Amino acid sequence: MDITSIVTILGRNEWGPPPVLEARVSLDDNAAIPGGESWISPRLASLGLSAKFDVGAETTDPRTYAARVVGQLAITFQRLAGSNGTFVAARVVEKNVILLAMDFQDEKLARASLDAAMRLYIATRDDLPFPFAEVVRELRALAEANEKVRSRGPAAIFPSTPQYDSPSLPYASSA
Repeated sequence: MDITSIVTILGRNEWGPPPVLEARVSLDDNAAIPGGESWISPRLASLGLSAKFDVGAETTDPRTYAARVVGQLAITFQRLAGSNGTFVAARVVEKNVILLAMDFQDEKLARASLDAAMRLYIATRDDLPFPFAEVVRELRALAEANEKVRSRGPAAIFPSTPQYDSPSLPYASSA
């Protein structure tokens, strides 16, 4: 399973009213979760995470389930960093391609959380170590840095523009 592209959709969209990241997920033979969530539950529990995700009762396609697990992990990473994410949806758009959508408050944090979620999913699937505490620290630092920029207002986000005095117009009179 690999994320081939990520698009930011602002405002009302087909997924709902909040802005979302829409990730195009390409599937391979290892994408399906063998035995449902039984293989991932113990590993996530060892990290202090709930292994019970709301991945949707209608989910019967194991590929969609795997993508939703990645989305829920990304939402969990956002929350651990201090941001609110609540919404995950996925649908098959081609034979081995899924669109995964998740809402966000901080786009940079959401993208970093999605990357971390994908790395955690692969590490868990392949029984590899994952630096969970370090990743959460990095995400919190990113969230704090982004909050500092936002708290300084638009001047901190956009480069300053020169300030010009209003020109004196020769035809303007004060008479």
